Amino acid sequence: MKKTFAFLGFSLAISTFSISSMAANYNFNEIYSGGGSISLAPGSDDPLATNLQAGDTFQWTITTTPGSYWNVFSGGDLFPFMSFFVSESGTRTGDYNLDLSFGGSSVFSDVQAGISNSYVHIGTNTVSVPTGLNYNQMSLSYTLTSSNSIDNHITSLLPWPGSAPEVSFGGNIALVPEPEVYAMLLTGLGLLGFAARRRNNKTIA
Repeated sequence: MKKTFAFLGFSLAISTFSISSMAANYNFNEIYSGGGSISLAPGSDDPLATNLQAGDTFQWTITTTPGSYWNVFSGGDLFPFMSFFVSESGTRTGDYNLDLSFGGSSVFSDVQAGISNSYVHIGTNTVSVPTGLNYNQMSLSYTLTSSNSIDNHITSLLPWPGSAPEVSFGGNIALVPEPEVYAMLLTGLGLLGFAARRRNNKTIA
């Protein structure tokens, strides 16, 4: 009987350790409206309540409000492009896939493996982004492979230091023309056709 209890206790300890050491996968989804103002999308994990451990992964997506976008007005090496403050200094190594998209189509991507962040951030290092690029969504898929700090709490909601100084936030770009735009276009074409036809009739007369 004692052996049975001992075996059960050992099995429980092993299963508890296995559960606690399982890698977690997080989804952080944000909506950005400019000026450092963001809101978490419904169903998103809360980044500020997360302490990342080695082996953990996250998908961090920031989408602008409808009709808004980011513009790279001075391209080149931006450091860091999409990284986040964490609770204390340390060396953290990870793999990432950064993707920028506009209107649902990818316009830029950067994939790196074994990138070390030797300060108080987690995410990308130097990323070279072209001048004139427009995008309305940033997505970072990241896996923390190792950290020499036991405290990796994320303490910011926006890419550090908020946005690169070479990137501006604008608005009023219609990604998909509204029905009214099509109606006006067709009306204009119709009027041009009518005017051309009248001109032709006068010439024949």
